[in-house]
Amino acid sequence: MTSVYVCGAWTEQHFRARPMIAKLREAALTISHDWTQAEGDVCACGHPKSHHSDVPVTGSYCCDRCPGFNGIGVGGDSGLSPADRKRFAQADLDGVLSADIVWLLAANDKGACGGWVELGAALAAQECRRRQDELEGPPSGRGPLIIVSGPRRNRTIFTDLADVRFDDDEKALGYILLTVGRDP
Repeated sequence: MTSVYVCGAWTEQHFRARPMIAKLREAALTISHDWTQAEGDVCACGHPKSHHSDVPVTGSYCCDRCPGFNGIGVGGDSGLSPADRKRFAQADLDGVLSADIVWLLAANDKGACGGWVELGAALAAQECRRRQDELEGPPSGRGPLIIVSGPRRNRTIFTDLADVRFDDDEKALGYILLTVGRDP
């Protein structure tokens, strides 16, 4: 079964990462790790999203009561305990390294440091596999297929090392589904 890790900006998770992860699951693909669920949904007000269940989610905001919600919850990564920071980082890295496909939803704005680190980890995994194959003989595989999508996909030179790049997330999704033999 093909597994996919979707990287992206925490601040864009509700309108980019989560919808794409849901579509991949609908196509019966395995998500190697869903970082959008790791810390739970916390509003800028400090309450879990369920606290505001009577208010619909709109755009990138958790609720109309918290118009300043930016997706990172209270304090962002820096507000986590050292143990949680290490646990979440390791789970994300394990998800990248165990995936058959690593898909970066290149952030539309500044930030998304974790997503860029995850892209680097996927690129390093590919390069290590290539070098190992050169030393040991017959190819054992090439590491994950790396896909980058989004209008800001050229924010760093490293996205040009990805296998495939798209300006639109839906096009990237279609490519993934065709690659694994699913109907887009």
